[in-house]
Amino acid sequence: MLSNKIKTIRLENNMTQKEFAKALDTEFRTLQDYEYGKTTPKYDFLKKIIDVFEVDPSFLFDEALTTQHKITQATPQHTIKYYPNIRVSAGYGIANFEEEFELVDATFLNTFNLANVKNLEMVQVQGDSMLPYIEDGEFIILERKSDFKNGEIIVFNLNDNIYIKQALRIPNQNKISCISKNPLFPSFDIEGDDLNKMQLIGILRAKIKRF
Repeated sequence: MLSNKIKTIRLENNMTQKEFAKALDTEFRTLQDYEYGKTTPKYDFLKKIIDVFEVDPSFLFDEALTTQHKITQATPQHTIKYYPNIRVSAGYGIANFEEEFELVDATFLNTFNLANVKNLEMVQVQGDSMLPYIEDGEFIILERKSDFKNGEIIVFNLNDNIYIKQALRIPNQNKISCISKNPLFPSFDIEGDDLNKMQLIGILRAKIKRF
């Protein structure tokens, strides 16, 4: 388990939890949650372990443990596109026009069993309409698709606004119901001419808490 791997690295460096947390510039309780398996470590945290303690990425990101896991440099296996200037709206819609992207190390995809999935991209969510499932500021991994299954959480463009919602096709009706997880935010239907204007961007495959 990933929690045991983090603990192994700490013990090999003869550090207490407080010392380890301080070295990684993270909260003591956050480290405890990671080691006890209460929460899933964020990618930035794992990357910091790799950089600070010169740990082989395969030790943290691969399923099989290795006995030789110290190296001098972490080398990414592959990359995915990250759009730093685009925000996906978990709210009432956000206009997005800048589609510049950066290529980021995608080694962390092994953690989500997505290493072999194609057409993955990463963006950041803004808003609270999908709470508690998706928090404001979380990063999400999308699989670019041209269609979705009923009940999947999708990202789509409608009238130059990008949304993230749970999508339900209404039986015998030509419309899609876009569901907000947060009861404080109303759901809405897409029908009529708007169905032709709706552009599916991708399907949610993973989410990463903001570090």
